Amino acid sequence: MNISKLDSLFREQQNAIEEWLQQELEKAPSLLYCSVDLRNADFKIAPIDTNLFPAGFNNIAASSISVSSEALQILLNNLNPNTKHIGLIPESHTRNPYYLMNLLRLQEIITGAGFNLRIMSLHPEITQQTFFNLENGKQLEVWPLENQDGQLHSKEFIPDILILNNDLSTGLPEILQNVKQPILPSVYMGWGHRMKSVYFTHYQIVAHQFATDFNFDPWLIMPLFANCGHVDFPTKKGEDCLLRHSTELFEKIQVKYDEYGIKQEPFVFIKTETGTYGIGVMVVHKLSDIVDINRKQRNRMSIGKSRQKITKVILQEGIPTVETHGHNAASAEPVMYLIGQQAIGGFYRAHEKRNTKQNLNSPGMSFTPCELTVLQQHYTYTVISRLAMLAAARESLSNKDIVMPIIK
Repeated sequence: MNISKLDSLFREQQNAIEEWLQQELEKAPSLLYCSVDLRNADFKIAPIDTNLFPAGFNNIAASSISVSSEALQILLNNLNPNTKHIGLIPESHTRNPYYLMNLLRLQEIITGAGFNLRIMSLHPEITQQTFFNLENGKQLEVWPLENQDGQLHSKEFIPDILILNNDLSTGLPEILQNVKQPILPSVYMGWGHRMKSVYFTHYQIVAHQFATDFNFDPWLIMPLFANCGHVDFPTKKGEDCLLRHSTELFEKIQVKYDEYGIKQEPFVFIKTETGTYGIGVMVVHKLSDIVDINRKQRNRMSIGKSRQKITKVILQEGIPTVETHGHNAASAEPVMYLIGQQAIGGFYRAHEKRNTKQNLNSPGMSFTPCELTVLQQHYTYTVISRLAMLAAARESLSNKDIVMPIIK
């Protein structure tokens, strides 16, 4: 089966699929939003990463803003119909012009939904109202975040709900602990409290359930994976675990390739269990690649986002991309954005200097917004990204630290 056949299968059963997704998503708490990196190999398509605190909203099409505002308005009004004031808690990337543009787009979406917004920063250097000049000539207003007796505020501005756009890679700061107002997504879904292997275990269960109900092989929509305990690349600690699990994973992938007559060589990605931004990622084409990692590669695999030490990794089936974009036909992958249950847009991430089997989320990448009309032609993208959101929602239910109301 190729993706066109899978897409036809999904379209033939679209009404039943929509009903299935609606029922399953309503059983779990909404995580507000997420972005899903997809890889389309033509013989399969699957999520390779799901970010619960997505940046990059500045890369989605302008036509997605109104759709995003509508989806957010419905979501938050169902949680609390009296919601008027929103606090947005960002990353501390004050020197990253692209991230600041992401915040501007989020501001447009939130205010477009009819809410009053204040961006409230954790950055210790922001102690008063601060303005940032953006590349498009606009200004972004950022205020310091304060906590008074468990109530987050910024001077006189007291949010009814807080939106977190910070993945808390360095852990949960004291100021965000025991907060009285709802924070979406939960602070306990930050990288200080979760691992990718746990998430992909939930996604694997979702994929099997969905594929069983609609009669196709779940491998067509999920990456095989394994994980190791403690690893330390500079000292080679845990290398035996990497070799053992990589051997098993290569064998499992080859079995599926033989089943479908795929004449390609399997490959595997090793990724940090926690973190984003494409940091802490390497590709393994053969087992000797693990043994022969040079010092530069070992150092690169030892430090993740925010200079956090990498001690655990996930081994994930490599999915080659057949997508290309731009006049140079650069290797590309679709990235879908969701608010609540709704896919609101996305973009193509492309990289002219990376091949079809490499990590495209790396310096030198480019982004092309994907119009909603184009996304509607790719129903499979929408379905799989919503399955990815469902897996994250189920993961949150299994997290004992999270107590969140279910948002219909």
